[in-house]
Amino acid sequence: MYCILVFILATIFSGIGVLPPGMLNMNAANISVQQGIPQAKKFVYGVLIATLVQAFISYYFSSFIKQNPSVNHDLKFAGSLIFCVLTLFFLYKGIQNRFAEEDALLKPKKSNLPHFSKGILLSSLNVLPIPYFSFLNLYFSSLFPYYQSITNGFCFVLGCVFGTAIALYLYIYLFKKVQNKVSFFIKNINFVIAIITAVVAFFTLYNL
Repeated sequence: MYCILVFILATIFSGIGVLPPGMLNMNAANISVQQGIPQAKKFVYGVLIATLVQAFISYYFSSFIKQNPSVNHDLKFAGSLIFCVLTLFFLYKGIQNRFAEEDALLKPKKSNLPHFSKGILLSSLNVLPIPYFSFLNLYFSSLFPYYQSITNGFCFVLGCVFGTAIALYLYIYLFKKVQNKVSFFIKNINFVIAIITAVVAFFTLYNL
């Protein structure tokens, strides 16, 4: 009975969680501008596969996390460490590109890692959605009686994937349309991502 509402709310909240500039949507936008929308879609598909798994885990383990606050704490700590490593990585990539030709970032470049695999990898390293999705599950369980069911779980997972897809598609299409107006941003995309991951790592550690 509540499954449609669960799907709508999961779509809205998951989309909101991805809309602020972050590692995943900035990478999707960067690929869209550099190599085109079809390649960016491959990255998004990889992200969505990992999101599906994360949402599934969050749904079935939200009650366990509720009873064990230390698990949520450990996930945040692990996530902050991963973001610290990613910050150093993107800083290195940004400095490396500075020594390349001026328009290197504006030309298509071959990557050793397929975009689909890159999407799965980066999204899997980003463990912060797990406590976020778990929080949503706990919130929904307080709203809807008998929330823990296969139907509601399916709708929740589907909504998380759908909402994430909408937010990422907004980035890859909008950035593609305004690429000529954001050339400075595009050239310094690695530094932008490094700043974002550093801020996320800092606030995650601060709130532990």
